Amino acid sequence: TPGTAERWCARFDHVLQDEAQDANPAQLAIAQHFAQYHNYCVVGDPAQSIYKFRGSDPEFLLRFAKEWKGATVVNMNRNYRCAKSVIRLANEVIRPSVSRLPVDLIAESPEEGVVSITRPCTLEDEGEEVAARIAAAHENGEPYKGNAVLYRLNAQSRGIEEALLSRKIPYIVVGR
Repeated sequence: TPGTAERWCARFDHVLQDEAQDANPAQLAIAQHFAQYHNYCVVGDPAQSIYKFRGSDPEFLLRFAKEWKGATVVNMNRNYRCAKSVIRLANEVIRPSVSRLPVDLIAESPEEGVVSITRPCTLEDEGEEVAARIAAAHENGEPYKGNAVLYRLNAQSRGIEEALLSRKIPYIVVGR
């Protein structure tokens, strides 16, 4: 109801919409309604949108500066953690995307490193690739505890764990 909206709007001075690339139309409408009355700050990266399947619209961020006259766009493109080789690869991967802001990442770390890409066909193949790399590093004197495997989906864990077990590589799963 209009009275409810105005009552909520009176409670806030500022509106911050984080991960705006993953907002669906209803969430955008609510945020934009609040923003009519307050300072509106939007944080997001259309290149990181992962919820199109549920109706999110990463194009909102691409249109933001045009739709919100007087908006200031601040590019947060400096990376202080990753090696330059990782940032170079990230730029190459995201550059062809049409759903992105025209900004390249900049590595502030002086570290270089080696980046390799594989395209395993199955989760089992992926697990075997990970285990083989850890085993090879261990044979070259690297302790097992010098490795960490990060995965996005819990479903990936099984193939990795089975491959580590088959090679008798010790591991600990954290954060399940």
